[in-house]
Amino acid sequence: QFSSYFEPSSKQLSLSIQLIGNLTYGLFIKDTSNTKEYADQANISQNKFGYILDLIQAGVIIIDYDTKRIDSINEAALNLIGINRADAIGKICYKFFCPAEENKCPICNLGLKVDKSDKILLTASGKKLDILKTVKVFEVEGKKKLIETFIDITERNQSREVLKEQVQFLNTLLDTIPNPVFYKDKE
Repeated sequence: QFSSYFEPSSKQLSLSIQLIGNLTYGLFIKDTSNTKEYADQANISQNKFGYILDLIQAGVIIIDYDTKRIDSINEAALNLIGINRADAIGKICYKFFCPAEENKCPICNLGLKVDKSDKILLTASGKKLDILKTVKVFEVEGKKKLIETFIDITERNQSREVLKEQVQFLNTLLDTIPNPVFYKDKE
């Protein structure tokens, strides 16, 4: 079999010569203009989608609902996890960044909703980050997908802990003073 592609005028044609019998050959010409156009448009659309996804300052990961494999991941998620895109695409989420076990996905297996929930994100270095996470199920081209969005709230939670400790210290200090004196501002 021999195949060649050429472009007379604005048409994309595929030419193939195939052995049909012992000494018989067939010449086949197929107009693939629409196929190439569709592929080009799909590629442009995918590039635009990736560009827009990378502009979002929150982590965004799109996962195949059935296989749990990562279809798409934005720059913010890559930075939080500490990996590059090539190492993430196609990986199974629960073996990669999610602490859930196989067949115990909160959304797919347990039917739970994750909407602005405090969760843990596993990083490539083994560190655990506190995140605020939302997961939604959607469908594209007849296939169910999960879209996970999250932000790092580790510093917020650390600040909250420091504030709790300071309040506890002040309460302990006030409890140890026998006759506390308070000053009230007149304003």
